[in-house]
Amino acid sequence: MVRWFLFAFMMFYSVVFNAQTKVLTKGFKALELKNYGIAKSVFEQELSSFPSLASFGLFKLYFESKDFYSLDSASSYLNRSRTFFEQDLKKLKTNHAVFFDQIGWSLVSLDQCYQQLGTERFNQLKGGNDVSKMTTFLESNKELKDYSLYQRIRDSLWVDSCNSKGLFCWMGLKHQSPNSDFIFLVNQGLHEAQFTEWNTHDEEGDFSTFLLYHPNHPMRSVAEDEIFRKYEQSEDSNRLKLFIATYPLNRNISTVWKSYFRLSSCNYSPECIKSFLLRHPNYPYRNELEDELASYTLNLFPCLNSTGKYGFMDEKGKVQIAERFENVEPFFEGLSVVSQGDKFGAINKLGKVVVSFDYDFLDDFHNGLAIFNQGENWGLLNRVGKVIWDKNCKDLRMLFADVMLIQEGNKYGLCAIRPQGLVEESGKVIVDAKFDDITPLNSSYALVNIGSKYGVINSSGYEVIPVQFDEIVSYDTYYTVKKDAYFGILDPFGKELVPIIYDQLGVSNNQSLACRKNKEVFFYRKEFWKLFPLKIEAYPNWQHLADFRDGQVLIKKAKEFCFLDTLGKTSKPLKLQNLKYAGLTLMGVDEKSKKVGVVSRGNKLLIPFDFDDIELFNDSGYLVRKNGMQGMYNFDGKCLLPCSYDQIKCLGESEYYLIEVDQKFGLASKEGSVLLEPKYDRISIFNNEYLGLETNGNILYFNRLNKTFIQKDVHE
Repeated sequence: MVRWFLFAFMMFYSVVFNAQTKVLTKGFKALELKNYGIAKSVFEQELSSFPSLASFGLFKLYFESKDFYSLDSASSYLNRSRTFFEQDLKKLKTNHAVFFDQIGWSLVSLDQCYQQLGTERFNQLKGGNDVSKMTTFLESNKELKDYSLYQRIRDSLWVDSCNSKGLFCWMGLKHQSPNSDFIFLVNQGLHEAQFTEWNTHDEEGDFSTFLLYHPNHPMRSVAEDEIFRKYEQSEDSNRLKLFIATYPLNRNISTVWKSYFRLSSCNYSPECIKSFLLRHPNYPYRNELEDELASYTLNLFPCLNSTGKYGFMDEKGKVQIAERFENVEPFFEGLSVVSQGDKFGAINKLGKVVVSFDYDFLDDFHNGLAIFNQGENWGLLNRVGKVIWDKNCKDLRMLFADVMLIQEGNKYGLCAIRPQGLVEESGKVIVDAKFDDITPLNSSYALVNIGSKYGVINSSGYEVIPVQFDEIVSYDTYYTVKKDAYFGILDPFGKELVPIIYDQLGVSNNQSLACRKNKEVFFYRKEFWKLFPLKIEAYPNWQHLADFRDGQVLIKKAKEFCFLDTLGKTSKPLKLQNLKYAGLTLMGVDEKSKKVGVVSRGNKLLIPFDFDDIELFNDSGYLVRKNGMQGMYNFDGKCLLPCSYDQIKCLGESEYYLIEVDQKFGLASKEGSVLLEPKYDRISIFNNEYLGLETNGNILYFNRLNKTFIQKDVHE
């Protein structure tokens, strides 16, 4: 009975199984004929009986048909088909298995479909840049043969997204893909994000706290640099001193020490350097500074070799800095501006380059700063070559001790130099570029003009005299001004001393001053700028007012010269022609010989009437000319230099005269002694002690104190 039951069941199962396989076959036929609705109904009906085969049919439906195309559904059914493949295979007869194998239901085919579907699904996810979905996909599809490629693509997109998402994004990527091909970028991004999270306010405290809790962090150097940046631009020596005390292990400590030294050593004088070393025995560049300090005692002089290159020699003529420069300047504050090719830099007395050869122009250093030009930029740099300030402009020049003249286009203005210890930034505009010209008058004032109108500004840029005058002439303690054809006098602060109402001024260095208005002459006592009560009538043919001397004015009445005093009295006519003052004496032309000479106020002959021309020379005597040659006399009439020279002129502001004969130069004292015969191609002031001489391509130096020479040792 039991056997019969089992036999009956097997027969029933076989009939049912055969019927089901026929139904599945019908589904695949319908799929082939693109009867997708029938196929879908058949496969869904048989999912419980043949889960692998039915799922394979639904996979093909959703993957291959346009009407039902869905990668998600196709993927789901393909995975189900692969999962139940062995179970369904056992149910099938051989002939049925062969049929289904022929339509693609096999392990090999299912794996190929899996790879193909995986490629399309990943490409779809990649197009959407959804890193999260790609990660989920990769976690469940590690059997894909291109898994490592897909992971690399995912990681690359993840790295890009983390650049804007921050710390947790980087942490997730490193956790998910610890062996990523981009692990270097991942670690770098993670470290930078950690650094950013700690330093949200960009404050010194943020960076110092980060270093405290992360002493070995890869971003340590960046944190140290950020702290340094807070101090880098400071020109306050106390603030740099605080950095040194607070961050002695900061990797920029050496740079800060050098900046601190620069600000603390004033003008780099030996005294300042010694004081600095005494106060800071732990200065890391002490040995270097001591060597430089020792070099300060060296008196170095430019020298020239046979190839036209310059170097420096000492007082014994021994070359101390090799001759390798196209041009050199004397040392100022321990530095010399030198050139190589067409570029300028600076060296110290040890020959070390301290400012690189990057500049088209470099001025001498003063108070540790120098003006430079680089292309279209002008600015200031310090002794270590650091640019303090720069600007695109046409020109930049020193005007006052802490003020520069700046040219923009064809206009001039003023900008500040930051003095040591002040917080005002260099380059700050004091006066906009609005003037047509600026001419220094002294160390504190400058003459300015806009068009044909003139004024005076001080070193702060304030107009002490408004730009409204037609003419301004500067004297020691006052200015003469002209406005609308009238003259007057202002003090250095613009206050009116003499009203601007006069037709003419007779300016002198004496205590009184004569002014003409219409036909009257008025006298002012310059001590108090008080008007004399006496008014003197001017002569109708009054031509000019000469210098006022000893209570008298030299005037020309008709064709004769005479003196006019403050009481209105005139002297007897003087017999000389073309008379004019020369100090306290008179220069004139002899009526018969037409030669020029000099007589005293008492008519005593001082310089014979033997010259073609005579003129006052630098308030130190008379320059006389005869037959095209020049000579010198003093105020007492003593001949200092005979008329044997082509030209005589002052050597700068020194006590010497340059004497020239046939384009060769010599040197004479103001007492008339010829110190150097005219045989040199050039003579210039080198420093307070030495004059520089050039002859036949050689350079030598003349000591003005002991009258000795220095020249290069040719046997060295």
